[in-house]
Formats: sequence, structure tokens, C-alpha cells
Amino acid sequence: MPHKLVEKALGKAAKKAVEMTPDAVEDKAKDKLQDKAHEMTKEKIQEKAQSQADKAADKLQDVKEKNQEVIPKKANEAKEKVQDALKTSQSKLKNVKETGEEYQEKISSNGKSGKTNNKIKGVQDIKSVQGIKGASDIKSSINIKKSSDVKGLQHNKSTISD
Repeated sequence: MPHKLVEKALGKAAKKAVEMTPDAVEDKAKDKLQDKAHEMTKEKIQEKAQSQADKAADKLQDVKEKNQEVIPKKANEAKEKVQDALKTSQSKLKNVKETGEEYQEKISSNGKSGKTNNKIKGVQDIKSVQGIKGASDIKSSINIKKSSDVKGLQHNKSTISD
């Protein structure tokens, strides 16, 4: 209890001291207090900004280290995939080349064997005006075969049994 009484007495004495102090001293004390509060706030803000910058730098460093580990692996995987694709395309092109060469040999050997079906027609193979049938060359209704002119089954049986 005596401790509380002492605090109470000191509090009253401080209030009376503030009331009795001249205004100039009081204003000076307020200015110093404001300056001190301003400096403390400024320091706190700087510390907080510095700690955030440090955290960001640490995160950036971590990401940089991870990338140094991952990127070469990914690059090697991509390189292997490209090489595999190039190998498969090379083998496919090789097959196409061989097939083309075989086809070329077949074409050239057909021309040598005497077949002229694949021969390209020239100007001399085009029909002239004289080679085209005229109206007089078309069959008339008299020249067309009738059903009685067609050989029947009797004729076919006699040739089979002979």
C-alpha cells in the first residue's frame, strides 16, 4: 500500500510541476517529444522496409538457385527429344528415298522391256480430221443385230460337247 501512495503522490507532483512550468519550457519539451517520436517512426519504417527487401532478395536468390538446377535438366530433355525427332524423320526420309528409287527403277525397266503402254503420246498420235467418223460411218438401224441373229444355247452346247 505505501507504494501506491507514493505513486499517487508523485503523479500529483508531476501534474503540479507541469502546471507551474512556463509555457516556453513546455513548448520546448513538446517539440523534443515530437522530434523523438518522428525519428522513432522513421526508424521503424526503415527497418520494416529493409526487412521486406531482405525477404524479397532471399526469395529471389532461392528461385535463382532452383532455376540453375532445373533449367539444364529441362534443356537436356528438350535436346534429347529434338534429337529423337530428327532421327525418326531421317529414317522416314531414308525410306521415302529408297521407295522413290525403287519406283524409278520399275518405271525405267518397264520402258526397256518393250511395253509401250506407258509411253507418252506425241503429236503424231493425235487423230487428224480424216480419222474422225462422219455421219455416213455411223450404223443405221438396218445394220444393227436383231435377237434372231444372236446365237442361242443350242449352238453353244454343240461346241462344248465336240
